[in-house]
Amino acid sequence: MLASILLASGCDRGEMPAVEPEDGGVGVLGEPVSLDDDPVVAGFRAEAADYLEMRAALGDLDRRMAAGDATPEEVEAWRAMQEKCDGERLRLNTILYADSVDPERRRAMFWILQSAN
Repeated sequence: MLASILLASGCDRGEMPAVEPEDGGVGVLGEPVSLDDDPVVAGFRAEAADYLEMRAALGDLDRRMAAGDATPEEVEAWRAMQEKCDGERLRLNTILYADSVDPERRRAMFWILQSAN
């Protein structure tokens, strides 16, 4: 029974079918896009500056926690910063996915956020 469901749904294929992204390519890895001279993208970069700094600081704390070297104070600082970072990411996503942002700009803005990873 399960085999017939898998075969009927196409799960026997060796590769995934190509699907065009509906969001202008956001979330699809590919060549980075910068549009550094675009004022909308430059404004987003400025909006994202604090978030990118927080992500860098979180990365340092992540490494200390993974190594077991983090103090209780650092763990608490990580929790507080993670919560603040989550809120900032939601704010940036609201800007990123606004209807007024075209797919090319959205992709450039996406890559700005990817630089934090």
